[in-house]
Amino acid sequence: MKKAALFLFGIILVVSAFMATQARAYEAFDLDPGYQYQGNIVATSVNDLGAATVSIATEGWSPDCYYVDNGSWTSLGDLNEGVSVNNDGQVAIVQHSQEGPGVTADTPHAGLWYNGSTQLFQDNGFGSIAYGIDNGGTVAGSIYTTSITSSEGGQFHAAVWSNNQATILNDYGDDSSAVGINNLGQVVGYAISPTDNMQHAVIWTNGIIQSMGTFNGYQVNAVAINDLGQVAGTYATNTGIQHAFIWQNGSYQDLGTLGGQNSYALGINNLGQVVGQSQISLSDPTTVAGFVWSSAGGIQELGTLGGQSCSTNAINDSGYAVGWANDALGNTRSALWDPTVVPEPACISTLFCGIVAMAGLAIRKRAGR
Repeated sequence: MKKAALFLFGIILVVSAFMATQARAYEAFDLDPGYQYQGNIVATSVNDLGAATVSIATEGWSPDCYYVDNGSWTSLGDLNEGVSVNNDGQVAIVQHSQEGPGVTADTPHAGLWYNGSTQLFQDNGFGSIAYGIDNGGTVAGSIYTTSITSSEGGQFHAAVWSNNQATILNDYGDDSSAVGINNLGQVVGYAISPTDNMQHAVIWTNGIIQSMGTFNGYQVNAVAINDLGQVAGTYATNTGIQHAFIWQNGSYQDLGTLGGQNSYALGINNLGQVVGQSQISLSDPTTVAGFVWSSAGGIQELGTLGGQSCSTNAINDSGYAVGWANDALGNTRSALWDPTVVPEPACISTLFCGIVAMAGLAIRKRAGR
């Protein structure tokens, strides 16, 4: 009986220590540790080499945006908003209108920034928006086919640009948008279906549209796809509740929340890890946290920079995530979460005690006691 108890105690210590070390696998860092930049600062994307795009909110409709690599911040230029970066350092951008007298609305245009130069893509003059980019430089987004300033706000259709050539993707005749793209040419987003007038998640392969359907009859938006064909997105119920999901092998899986009512998926990598944002309490919907979800570990809350809330917008294939986090003074700062596991001293001690207990039992057994 004593041997069994000692063995069980050792197992509990080892498992507890292992779980404790894994629970703090991500540590948050400020991308601007010297506080050179002020304002609401958000990291919007990150590539596999660790380069990121960062946006600083302004009073107008065009934020100040930067390409951040190895601690060096390079401006993307006036009016350019960086939305996604690939492994070559090409940045998909949205160029906003110059504000001034007589300008009553922003007419954005999709484009590409690389090494200090900006190229705007072809559209029909009504405007366009970029959302994602693959490693070959193909950009996914949408093109307006009517004026944004019209009473209906402008109709838009999913599109991709390659070598500055625009291709409007087939949809169901109503609004659609291409939001995510992988390196195999697959594009995901959403399209309004005329049969039920609902928003369906869709995937385009070689320009052919395939509906991913709805989630239990609810409207769905797909935002990212990896090279394995796994798709991340968010569905919305008729009562307004929204949950993050992953779609794979033709099936949806609800990723749940961190304790609050709503969660939102914003990115996915080739490891199948999904990042996003979740409310953490039913009683306080204003406090949110970034998360990383994996099939092995489920949904994991990420820490802040000492403040109340945070959110993750993207994750690369090494598991590094970026987004924003509040610091101790409540400032919104661009954040990077490092996935390196660094065990706490207490966890190491607990793990050591568990191993010693189990080793002691083995010695006693060999000695015949």
